[in-house]
Formats: sequence, C-alpha cells, structure tokens
Amino acid sequence: MSKRYDWLKLKKDFFRSKEIKKLRNQAGGDTYTVVYLKMQLLALKCDGFLR
Repeated sequence: MSKRYDWLKLKKDFFRSKEIKKLRNQAGGDTYTVVYLKMQLLALKCDGFLR
C-alpha cells in the first residue's frame, strides 16, 4: 500500500512576517503559531479548507 505525501509551502520569511511576529509576541504566542501550522496541515486533506 502506497502512502500519499502532501506538501505545505511556506514563504522563507514566514516567521519574520509582521503577523507572525505579532502573534508570537503575545502570551503563549509560540503555542498559537504551532496550532496555526497544524491547522494548515489539516486543511491539506480538504483542498485547503478547514471543516
């Protein structure tokens, strides 16, 4: 049985972007950033939409 691999492309400056910097500066912001990335990975299963 073959496995299917999906790719999530991020910009090189993802962690330097204004929005992510603002998110990470909040209390618990690093956790929010990880949750945001996990949500993006889950969206890959549904053609980029969270359901």
